[in-house]
Amino acid sequence: MPKKVPYLLPSELTAYHVTAVHAELTKAVKAKRVVDASAVTQVDTLGCQLMVSLGHSLKALGQPELLQNMSAPLVAALTELGLHTFFEEELAG
Repeated sequence: MPKKVPYLLPSELTAYHVTAVHAELTKAVKAKRVVDASAVTQVDTLGCQLMVSLGHSLKALGQPELLQNMSAPLVAALTELGLHTFFEEELAG
């Protein structure tokens, strides 16, 4: 079976892009693809909300490990909003 290509989050997780990214993330989660967050350089509150929603979805599937490589700007935004604790497993490993 061919290896699934990870879904690379775009550099901007902002209000301007959340709707399109949500649609792509929904497809990626259904296909159980790895979501690579290493390219994220800009994130706002809606982007953080999308990440929390993604985290809930992956944990409900029992596959939180599918979220990988969270960028420093993404972690900083989640931390500023007090949401980093939701991703302790992902950030630890």
